[in-house]
Amino acid sequence: MLQTLGPQQRIYEEIQRIEANEFHYQEQIDPIEYVEDICENMQLFPKEDLLTGDQLMFEYNPEVIGAALSLLTPENANLMLLSPEHEGLCPLREKWFGTQYSVE
Repeated sequence: MLQTLGPQQRIYEEIQRIEANEFHYQEQIDPIEYVEDICENMQLFPKEDLLTGDQLMFEYNPEVIGAALSLLTPENANLMLLSPEHEGLCPLREKWFGTQYSVE
């Protein structure tokens, strides 16, 4: 349905307003966490976006949105099923935490 409709400026602007409200009215965080966030942003964003990072949306770009929508296919999906019913049935083990899993 998303691919059929394509990028919708109305939806983008609604999400943009929600993100702006969340940014402007966010709870105050510990100063050291704030510094850590800015340091991370320094690796990812230009200097004018260091304080906002990925929290604000500025420019509607239907080409970029369309490119992202084209990647949403069943072939690119990653489905995770978490269930206690499968405990002990997963042959693989994650190396850091030892979590059992399987891949199909």
